[in-house]
Amino acid sequence: MINGLAFIPKQLKALTGVFLWGTLVAFCAGCSTNETKTEEVKTGKVLARVFDNKLYESEVTALIPKGTASEDSLLRAQNIINNWVREKLLIHKAELNLSKDQQNVEQQLQAYKNSLIIYAYEKELVLQKLDT
Repeated sequence: MINGLAFIPKQLKALTGVFLWGTLVAFCAGCSTNETKTEEVKTGKVLARVFDNKLYESEVTALIPKGTASEDSLLRAQNIINNWVREKLLIHKAELNLSKDQQNVEQQLQAYKNSLIIYAYEKELVLQKLDT
């Protein structure tokens, strides 16, 4: 025993982490108010909520290909929800810790958009030249 606590193997620590993560997801998904019930009618069932962000069932089902086996679709849905929750938590933490200047990515987005458009245009030009 260390400080009155028994030694916990690494596997048990990992399972505890998974359990805590699952509890967080279940908690986020389980939050319900009268406002949520009104929103469910408008946009479908809320599967997860992180701060002001909501993940709807329709968003998850749109990412799962039609005809996917039920076991596979359940695993995909769990992964989609877990990734969504993780991303929203990370974004929240980043917004708290980064300055407004560091959060301003508008110029980078515009440069990236321009480069994608130019790439698509050049690719099309090459294809046209190859056809002639």
